[in-house]
Amino acid sequence: MIEPLIKVLLALAGISAFVSICIVLWDQLRKQIDDAISTQAKELEEVKLELKITEQLWKDRQRVLDAIPESPLHGSCVTHALEWIEKQKLNKPISIKKQHKA
Repeated sequence: MIEPLIKVLLALAGISAFVSICIVLWDQLRKQIDDAISTQAKELEEVKLELKITEQLWKDRQRVLDAIPESPLHGSCVTHALEWIEKQKLNKPISIKKQHKA
């Protein structure tokens, strides 16, 4: 009569140990997932900042291209814009009417 009770207690002890191990593993997994999510969130914010800077650079580039006469061959063209600026610098001084944003 005591032997079956001992077997049941041992079985319960085994189940309890198994549950304890599962809890520990679950906590470790949850921490790894939380860390991965945090890392991904930081990386996403960095990408958003890079995109914002890139968009501003693109807008500034476009403003410069819009301010310069288009190339007769290519239209709005960076190569032509650089050549045009160089020619303008050689031909006459450019007066600065107001400061630009850096």
